[in-house]
Amino acid sequence: MSARLLTLLTRTLYSLGFLSREFRGRFYAGLAAVFTVYTVVHFSPQILSGYSADRLDYDGGTLDLALEWRLSSPAASDDIVIVDIDERSLALLAEDYGRWPWPRSVMGDFLALLSEREPAAIGVNVMYSDADLNDPDGDALLGEIIGYLPNVTFPMTRLSPENDSLSEVVVGQIPGAVVADGQDPQGTLSLLYTLFSEAHANMGLNNLVLDDDGVVRRQQPQWLDDGFTLPSMAYQMARLGGAIAPDASPLHPEYLLNWRNKQSDYTRLSFVDVYNALLEGQEASTANLAGKFIIVGLTAPGLAVLKGTALGPATDDNLIIATALDDLLSETGLLTLPWWLTMALAISTFWGLAWCYLNGVDEELIDLGFVIYESIAVFITIGSISFTRYAVDLSYVVLTAMAFFTVAFVYEMPATGSKRATRRFFASRPWLGTSRICAIAFYDLDDAFETASGVFQRRLGAKRVYPIDNLFSGASIAADFLEPVRLLLLLDPVQDDDDLRALDACHGITVSYISNVTDEDAIRSAISQVTLQASLDLLEEVKGVGGE
Repeated sequence: MSARLLTLLTRTLYSLGFLSREFRGRFYAGLAAVFTVYTVVHFSPQILSGYSADRLDYDGGTLDLALEWRLSSPAASDDIVIVDIDERSLALLAEDYGRWPWPRSVMGDFLALLSEREPAAIGVNVMYSDADLNDPDGDALLGEIIGYLPNVTFPMTRLSPENDSLSEVVVGQIPGAVVADGQDPQGTLSLLYTLFSEAHANMGLNNLVLDDDGVVRRQQPQWLDDGFTLPSMAYQMARLGGAIAPDASPLHPEYLLNWRNKQSDYTRLSFVDVYNALLEGQEASTANLAGKFIIVGLTAPGLAVLKGTALGPATDDNLIIATALDDLLSETGLLTLPWWLTMALAISTFWGLAWCYLNGVDEELIDLGFVIYESIAVFITIGSISFTRYAVDLSYVVLTAMAFFTVAFVYEMPATGSKRATRRFFASRPWLGTSRICAIAFYDLDDAFETASGVFQRRLGAKRVYPIDNLFSGASIAADFLEPVRLLLLLDPVQDDDDLRALDACHGITVSYISNVTDEDAIRSAISQVTLQASLDLLEEVKGVGGE
């Protein structure tokens, strides 16, 4: 019973192999169509939402990897200085001012003295939302000093929109807010901001744009909310420092943060060092602050909330704001390809590969071309982010093209092996000029095969005896069942049957004579028949043994 089933399965697989080769054109076209549909579905959110020139389409993981492996990055601007309220500052100033939070007068003195060095702009990323009940004089001093400083921005924080209806903050009354056409400027929003009214005119959002995985990769110079926009701290600092003209377009598009991870780092100073130098009038220590964009913020453990970025899982707000500001000042914020271009490139790749297979392009050439194509795509992804301000993310094209190629390669692999073997074998056309060819098939008899090969090489000459056991081993799905079959091709064998009688000791031999050979197709067909017949003979023998 098992032998019969095996025979039936072999014949079925052979038929399927024939159909596979017969309709292989439809297969590649169908494969390209399937991948095209998948790509359209993948980009359906962008298609349904419409095209926007400001939309950033990218893969976060690919972007992080490209930033890590890129060859170069913009140098950190010398005009940006970060003043860290770090653990060292807390420890050294605790003797005079106690534990954090310090009296508001400390920040007031710091800003007053710092302004004398004429920095371009100052961003204080410290939230003073509540009055200091223990030191009202300190609040009054800080508020008064802020009133004299036109180039200082303090933070405001956008809270959950769920609380907008409970808020008394009117959108249209927020300095720098831009209300979209058709929206109610009297609408309220939930907003946390500094208590000092003197600072309200120049406040900037300190909210960071988080991707779905919680990683900061983007920056909105102006926070895009429901029907309105609010300026960010980086935007306000650029504006106050004169880098953005007052009459500039009110809307600045979103961009990807271009981290300075391959060049120089920003100048970072400890708050206590700058504060003491300012108090003591040490011009040499603070002269380099003139014309600088200075960011002041908390970085001490326990006070700073660290964010995940392409630089690592613990990046402080000061560095993020500095990078966002630098991108605004130097116009280095990364932009991406429009989604439709990525989609078109992917679909073109699928149909290009299908065309190559359908038109019989050499498989080795396809393999080489595909490797080169994928390598170029990877280089463009990394190279663009290294040397331009564009993040050309071709990860989708690379991955889907690889999947398409893998499926096609697996499908084509049996036929490819046979074609390559056939090409090598028939390259010299050894059968031309012969009148008679003898194909001998062996199965499960390696010793007999070697013996027979030696006999015929001695009698006919080595150049007239060709081992072709693997010539058609992968020509169909039935290849697994034909693996035991080995073949010899004899050109112009002598008419004497002694040559065949020399193989009397060998068993499991199928002999087929091919006369009047004129072309490759004829010999391929004949040898294929010999191979199949040998396989069936083997099955019959197995069946006979099983029957006994």
